[in-house]
Amino acid sequence: MAVSHADWKKPFCGIQFHPESISSSEQAQRVVRHWWLMAKQWIQECGANRDQAAQLKAHKNFCATQELLRGMLRPEPDLQILHEDYDHPLLNRSPSRVKCLTKTISGTARVLSVPAICDLLGIHASDCIVLDSEVKAMQDAATESQGANTGTYSIIGIIEPDTTRIEYQVGNSLVYLRTNGVLSCKDLAPHEGSIFTFLKNFMAYHKLQASEADLLPVPFRGGLMGYITYEEPPIHPRPDVCFAFVARSIVVDHRSNNIYIQSIKTMDQEWLSYVHGMLMQSHLPSPHCTELMQAYGISGTEQQHRDKINQYVSLVNKNNGPRRLYEAYESRMLASQRQIPRGLSYELCVTDQATLIMPSLKNSSVYQPCADRHPSRFGRSRWDASPVDWSVYLRLRKINAAPFSAYVRLGPLTPLSTSPERFMSWDRPHVGFDKDGTYAVVQNCQFRPIKGTVRKSYPDGIQVTLDEATRKLATKKERAENLMIVDLIRHDLHGVVGAGNVNVSQLMAVEEYATVYQLVSVVEGKLFSTKALGKTGIDVLAASLPPGSMTGAPKLRSCQLLKRFDGNPPRSVYSGVLGYMCVSGGGDFSVVIRSMFK
Repeated sequence: MAVSHADWKKPFCGIQFHPESISSSEQAQRVVRHWWLMAKQWIQECGANRDQAAQLKAHKNFCATQELLRGMLRPEPDLQILHEDYDHPLLNRSPSRVKCLTKTISGTARVLSVPAICDLLGIHASDCIVLDSEVKAMQDAATESQGANTGTYSIIGIIEPDTTRIEYQVGNSLVYLRTNGVLSCKDLAPHEGSIFTFLKNFMAYHKLQASEADLLPVPFRGGLMGYITYEEPPIHPRPDVCFAFVARSIVVDHRSNNIYIQSIKTMDQEWLSYVHGMLMQSHLPSPHCTELMQAYGISGTEQQHRDKINQYVSLVNKNNGPRRLYEAYESRMLASQRQIPRGLSYELCVTDQATLIMPSLKNSSVYQPCADRHPSRFGRSRWDASPVDWSVYLRLRKINAAPFSAYVRLGPLTPLSTSPERFMSWDRPHVGFDKDGTYAVVQNCQFRPIKGTVRKSYPDGIQVTLDEATRKLATKKERAENLMIVDLIRHDLHGVVGAGNVNVSQLMAVEEYATVYQLVSVVEGKLFSTKALGKTGIDVLAASLPPGSMTGAPKLRSCQLLKRFDGNPPRSVYSGVLGYMCVSGGGDFSVVIRSMFK
């Protein structure tokens, strides 16, 4: 980016470029290498005193700075603080008391779908969390695609009256916990004043025994499930961070077709046996699923699904008229575009919101045949709430299969998501060695940003092939957007995992989904305990929010500008993330896009 003074008589000019970009040329790499050598030479010639070393250690980006200073400082005893190996809580923490009880049903997931499981157990009738990859996994199997390992598991989190819920609003010094209807609060001061430090400490306390962490090939054994909104304070009375500590869960492996019934409650064998028996009794061929779909009115072609949803929907702001809504939207878009040539942002992701009214189907005869099935086993009536949310979700997952679909009823928000985008995942801590050969606990982090979309079909029947989509997504505009977000994520990740531990394993590959082709990159990082000062995947999550693919770059300045250009009401959970933090130490979150919520 080049700039010059508006007054041509004043010879004030400048140029800015980013030689550290993943797509930089060899000449740009030479600039970085030359700068690095100059920095090393200065340190060798000028040295560094104790105060300077202490300041560098305290700096938030010390992990990267340490690599530059290691082995170059004068060998003074006072500077040994720069060379010590740091203790990591994961290396010396006493064993946890959390144990996981499991029952497995082999080979039944092909005929017992995720919606069927939820219906049989009445799970969706009250608060619950369903992270659903089933339809995407079925499509991957049909096309012999591996789906980039993002459509393998579905997770059903069961929320009960005694489930602990964690709620937090940005700007507050307290975090609220609800259990059995009783509200308590915790001061964040002992947790560095950070909700993410609180969550990290909470999960450290509820850590699964190491001997059980790898007994089953499933990513979730129990833990926190929920969402983090996009917003900053003060926006609305709803929580910005909302999680439930899920003790009972069902995980469906769509590759092996196994179903895992799990509980981290003590002495919970009776519940496991009950659910196991229910699912075994319902191990029926496909007609059962057909009846279920017909009961919810979701059978038919994709166009019939779209028509049915359109019958349900009416726009609220009719008094304003669609023209006035469009003019307001157009005005905000033009105003945001003017910020880019001014040098205030490279890219702005402006959003707007449509409010829809859905009719109540609570008294509809369609739902009555199964209304009294298993009314009290989970301590609640199956129809405590209208089934419209569930019905709409089933339609959405049918017409827009995605690897990160989700049905969430938690607190005051009900997000229905068909997101294709993983925001971030991290695996369980495992023993390894860093690049210096030092013993360490390692966690692998992965981001899968999406920028660039081509639809697969048009209303006139024209179909777009993968080759055609690849050509369309090879334009400078599409690749520049994707590259910008990749570099933004690399920057966020470097600040936590340190220099030399970030890798772009896939740069701008075209992936096929149910209704679109996407330009997807994969950015990975390794978090080593000896370099990260006790950090875990939760620290990477905190440093990377909100998702750069939904803000623009640079992130902070773009978010400040978006406050002026986003429509009202605010984004809330849209552009936020939802997913889980497992008691085994892993986690996975998707970006809340292609979604609706109430």
